[in-house]
Amino acid sequence: MTGQTETKSQWGAYSPHASDRLLLLTRRLGLAHGPIKHFISRVWLKRHPDSPVDISYHNIKYRLYPVDNTVDLKILFGSKYRDQVELDALVKATRNGGVFIDIGANTGYYSLTAAAAGAARTVAIEPYPPTFERLQFNIATNGFGDRIDTVQCALGDHTGEAVLYVPEVGDVGSSRISEHAIAGNPVTVPLKPLADLLEEQSVTHIDAMKIDVEGMEDAVLLPYFAANAAERWPDLIIIEHISSNDWRRDVMAWMLENGYAKTAQTRSNTLLKKC
Repeated sequence: MTGQTETKSQWGAYSPHASDRLLLLTRRLGLAHGPIKHFISRVWLKRHPDSPVDISYHNIKYRLYPVDNTVDLKILFGSKYRDQVELDALVKATRNGGVFIDIGANTGYYSLTAAAAGAARTVAIEPYPPTFERLQFNIATNGFGDRIDTVQCALGDHTGEAVLYVPEVGDVGSSRISEHAIAGNPVTVPLKPLADLLEEQSVTHIDAMKIDVEGMEDAVLLPYFAANAAERWPDLIIIEHISSNDWRRDVMAWMLENGYAKTAQTRSNTLLKKC
C-alpha cells in the first residue's frame, strides 16, 4: 500500500528529527552507496513507515515520500547528484528562458531543476492524482507557480481514458498504462495525444523534453512527430530507455534516422539532440 499524501501543512513541518540527522549525514559525507545506502534506507523506512520528509536538495525544497517513491528515496539518500548528466544538459538547453516539457513529471525533480536554473516555462505532465498533488505542492513551495504549468493526464495516441496500474507496494513512479501492466491497483485517468495537449497549452517551440512513461514513449512521441513539422520537434529529448522492450515501434531508431543524434547515454536515459 502506498504512503499517504500530506500537502496541507507548510514545508518544514516534516523536517528530519535530530535522531535522523546521523543517517542523512552519510549522504553529505558521500558514504551513502551500496550496502550502506540500503541499510540506512531500511532504517529510515522502519522509523517512518508512512511519513514524508521535508528537505532542501541542491537549493530546491522538496517534500519527499521515500516509502512509495523510488525517485524520492534516491534524492533523500543518494550521495551522488541524481541524473547529473541529464540535468546538466537540461539546464544548458533551458537556462536562458527556454521551454521545457516534462512528460511523467512525478514529484517534479526535472521541472523544479529547470525552473530554478532559468527556464521561462515548463509544462509538467503527471497522470496519477496523489503524485500530481505532491508535484503541485513542491512547485508552490518553491514559488514556481508562474513558471511551471501542471496537467493531470496520461499521454498516448488517442483521446479518451486509460487505466493506470499503481503498484500496491513499492514505487508509484513505476505505474503503468494497462497494456504494459502486470498487476496493481487500477486508476482511470484522462488520456490525450501530446500534440493536442501542447496546442491547448499554446506551446509552439520546445527547447527540451524529458519523457518517462514506462514503455509508452513510442505511443506518445511518434504521433507527435507525424503531426508536426520538424521545427516544432524538441531541440533536446531525454528519453527513458529501460522499458524499450515494451515499445511497439523503436522510437529511438526512428529519431536517429529522422534528424536526431545521440549525445549521451546513462543507465536509464538516452539524450538526443536535433541536428
